[in-house]
Amino acid sequence: MTDNDLKKELVETTLELYRARVITGKGGNLSVRSLEHEGAVWITPSQIHKGSLTPDQMVLIDANGRKLQGKDRPSMESAFHAGLTAARKDVNAVVHTHAPLATVWGLIDLEIPPITPEAVFIKDYPKILFYMGGTRDLANAVLETLGESKAAGAFLCHHGLVTMGNDLVIAAERTMMVEHTLKIIFTLLSINREPHVLPENAIKLLLQM
Repeated sequence: MTDNDLKKELVETTLELYRARVITGKGGNLSVRSLEHEGAVWITPSQIHKGSLTPDQMVLIDANGRKLQGKDRPSMESAFHAGLTAARKDVNAVVHTHAPLATVWGLIDLEIPPITPEAVFIKDYPKILFYMGGTRDLANAVLETLGESKAAGAFLCHHGLVTMGNDLVIAAERTMMVEHTLKIIFTLLSINREPHVLPENAIKLLLQM
């Protein structure tokens, strides 16, 4: 695989998430670690409609979020994308969305019950207090929370969701896993039912995985 392949994958994954309605036309951003430029990351551009991106519009940034290559401006959230990739060697891709159900979850004080295997994997995602998008304060909060953590994602209060993975497929799948799980939880809440949870031994086994 080359960086050109990664840029194509960025476009394809962005389009998939746009069609799934977890990112909006200009809301949300994705990044992936470069294979050809050490310490650098390819990221989606700022203020260009997510449904019409092309590989040549992807922007290369350094570990501090500064542009290295590309004709367009990098995403306003470049600092935390680059920072997470630099801080965690297990992270090669970062997905930030404005996923509707995840955004709602960031506004309420509830815990995710271990009702499904997917719920077990995301139940300990932390919540990060609100800071204006694109600011150093937000980037610092994300890095302080996730930079040395084992968590694969976090809820951004009043803002959305961040998920990470060894590659873009995994990072994006974690975003969809959160939305799917929260849809189940909100359905249970809407019918005022207390859910049965998985057996403790099953939860332990899943966490070991």
